[in-house]
Amino acid sequence: MFDTQRQLGELSNQIARFTAITKKYLDGEELSLDDAVALAKFGYITSDCDIHTDAIRSLKNSSERSVLKQLSREIDQYYALIENYDWNPDDFDLLMVLDRHMCKEYETLCSEAMFKSDKENRAQLDWFRSVIDAIESNTDGPLVSIWDGRSQLELDYEARLSELFDNMEETIARYKSFLRFRTLREYCEHFTYYGMHDTLYHLEMAIEDVSDSVKVQNPLDVMFGECDDENTLLSLVKSAKESNDSINQGWIHQFEQPAEEPESERRDTRQTFFNMLQIDMIHKLCNQEQFENISPGDMYSILNLHDCPRRLKIRDGEKNRVYYFIFFFGEMIDSAHRSHWRKSMCHHFCMSYKTYNSKYTELKTHPSKNDERFLERLKELKEDFDEIREAS
Repeated sequence: MFDTQRQLGELSNQIARFTAITKKYLDGEELSLDDAVALAKFGYITSDCDIHTDAIRSLKNSSERSVLKQLSREIDQYYALIENYDWNPDDFDLLMVLDRHMCKEYETLCSEAMFKSDKENRAQLDWFRSVIDAIESNTDGPLVSIWDGRSQLELDYEARLSELFDNMEETIARYKSFLRFRTLREYCEHFTYYGMHDTLYHLEMAIEDVSDSVKVQNPLDVMFGECDDENTLLSLVKSAKESNDSINQGWIHQFEQPAEEPESERRDTRQTFFNMLQIDMIHKLCNQEQFENISPGDMYSILNLHDCPRRLKIRDGEKNRVYYFIFFFGEMIDSAHRSHWRKSMCHHFCMSYKTYNSKYTELKTHPSKNDERFLERLKELKEDFDEIREAS
């Protein structure tokens, strides 16, 4: 249990750092090398989301849930931040951010490297050789060190040689340090903003599963406190990934996995909330109005929560109407799936479900002329949907 609390506490800290770095990026600030490393690390530790969602669900029957409130709060704060910016998550490339810092460090390393062929190094090399010749031929001058019988030239030679070894040791250490970029570049492969949003969504769903087991009006109200555990999450995740049977060992996975169905018995269990005829009508209403241009087929996949490589992108000035869009079409879905569909759509649009709940009513409270036109078209669409339902 302690490991689980420490794991989720550190995950909360990582999300808080992720939010702070994202704000720097969205504000147009240059990300530091430490920022890039932190994002790469965050991408790596969240690349296996099951490790974290299983840890959350392991607290379902535990009274120690304070860390979940902290985790939920950090996720909410991230979504509250990004909703204030008009941005495309696809525009961010962590690998390029890291590589720019790598080039700077390589340039510095090359300019300071002791193995470069410049006049200073050549002069020092010539001096070393001349001293060696002088010592061998006993022309290095009178002895100044009576105890070990060495001349001043030989003492200077030893001092400069010691300095050379020290510089060489420092240079080798810097070369070894530079090699960490190879590992960091591999970590960057795990990081995209949409991938991080998927992770946050799965964490939210796991927290909700645990919260639903508490029979109170607001389940998260019983979760309080903070977590101050040290940053050990990276090593925990590394250990899990390196284990040959990590899914069934220790704290990583505390639930048995259902036996896999034979391929011949597998069925497509995906829900279909809107048929293609309905999607075609929604597409005619909203495409290039509330959303950037997208095909009806992609819209079908997205609104039915199926996998789709494309995303619905909200056009400038349309966010409030999209809040209402989520509410309106959510009402057409059966109550058992309504909340899940709305939360999934909020996740798709990179918006907080909490913000959606506070915003979707604004459209009808203080509608502009464009809002009134949008509401009227939705009303007509609902009537068309009703006619289709009656006809079928």
